[in-house]
Amino acid sequence: THAEAKQFVDYMAKKDNRNKFKKEMNNIKSNIKNSESNTVDFGYITDKQERKLIEITMNGKKFIFIDRLAFKPIFHDVYIENNSYSNAKYEFNNVEDKQQIITAPKNKTTNIGKFFVGKYDIEAQKIYDDDNSLIKGKVKGNIRFDTDNLNSDKKIIAHASFKDANFKANLINNEKVDDDIKLYINDKPIEYEKNKVYGAYPVNKPLKVYAKGKISGKEFKTNTVTLNSDQGAEPQKINLKFNEDNINNYLKSIKDIELGAKSFMEDYTKELNKAYKESNYKFIDKYIESNSDLSRYMRSMVESKKKNKYRRPEFENVNYQGRKVNIVLEKENQNKAHIKSEYVLRYDKANEKFIIIQYSDV
Repeated sequence: THAEAKQFVDYMAKKDNRNKFKKEMNNIKSNIKNSESNTVDFGYITDKQERKLIEITMNGKKFIFIDRLAFKPIFHDVYIENNSYSNAKYEFNNVEDKQQIITAPKNKTTNIGKFFVGKYDIEAQKIYDDDNSLIKGKVKGNIRFDTDNLNSDKKIIAHASFKDANFKANLINNEKVDDDIKLYINDKPIEYEKNKVYGAYPVNKPLKVYAKGKISGKEFKTNTVTLNSDQGAEPQKINLKFNEDNINNYLKSIKDIELGAKSFMEDYTKELNKAYKESNYKFIDKYIESNSDLSRYMRSMVESKKKNKYRRPEFENVNYQGRKVNIVLEKENQNKAHIKSEYVLRYDKANEKFIIIQYSDV
């Protein structure tokens, strides 16, 4: 192609290559002049690494024909190393000026095509989609390589240059927050993992990062950090901080609710004893959800002429979560038998009142 021919001319015009090219061409001319009629190969033009660039043959595959000579170009495989923290996807035009998309798995070396000799600076786009990124988009950049530069495995390695971001998130004041914490990147949730590197993400638009976690059903949010671009080879480190005062105030309010629930159950036990003594449901009516299966069951129990009597309950567990209080307690009856029971109370925060909605002995 025209582009490949230009690459060849530019390459051979370099000062370091000029004398080498003249010497090899003189040798080829001599071979042609002194060749026999059945001669096929007349020699090679080589690059700086002594690899074949062009082979000159009789009746070979056509590249450029001069009389009956064929100039056949030699192409070299080019690779890209993806040492990032996620799979990469690149879109660019190849040597035939055809658009292609290459997927480079993380921590792998991937072939991106065959190229003729020269120094390349290819305009490309890095694609972020469902296959490799939480944040979708495309970022313009470059893929650069020089066919003269080989790595230790004798491979030509291309280097990608794109503006994206990787980061680690450090949580502060999260000790009292439930383990199920989520990061939000531009409001898109992802599970939080300590020391995990998140990315790469496109930064053609700023990335806003924050975390959310729950305590007893109530959600807490950290500060928001804005990432504009990558700051180097290492992942950026960001601090996301939960408000300690807000957490402590909420925990105090939970403790007050749980203490209130205990007091409520102690009062209920006293009134339950009265209800059994008088065989009258009215003593416990205000403690139990009206018109429920539980209210009908407890009415039948206290009006059955049974004379149950319970001592003050001992609380094994009291846990407030999501406007409900789960209680496990143990009470001793008139026969000195110990009965373990589970209760679920609904809490009306506005009126600071409890009501029993579930009960079972275990």
